[in-house]
Amino acid sequence: MTYHEAITKLAETYAAVDAQRIEADEWYERQVAAATRAAREAAAAVEAAQETLTAASDLVERIDDQAEEVWRTTVRRLGAPAARYGGSPLPAPLQSGEEYNPHQMIDAASDLLDQSWRPGRMPSRRCPGWCC
Repeated sequence: MTYHEAITKLAETYAAVDAQRIEADEWYERQVAAATRAAREAAAAVEAAQETLTAASDLVERIDDQAEEVWRTTVRRLGAPAARYGGSPLPAPLQSGEEYNPHQMIDAASDLLDQSWRPGRMPSRRCPGWCC
């Protein structure tokens, strides 16, 4: 191998190394960009989950407050027989495929309580399934 051939081969090798270095740098930049994007998306998902959790916690607190108010009204109106249970009853088990709607249950309990407070016989068809 002549000196000129060796220099040419060395130049080609340096060019190949430079091309690989550029390719590696571009790959690294793509990986960093993808990781940054994934971290941003994960942070957004965590924030959305936190907001959902906060909203659900607020809803549970409001529903519990409403249920407690209905129970206090029950104890106030019915006296000792209701007070002996010590607190509002737990939600009734759902039938298969049925969705629990706490607002509907609280409204039904409030309506039932209002009707039971009025003089006269309470219609049995108004009694929701959880009370019987």
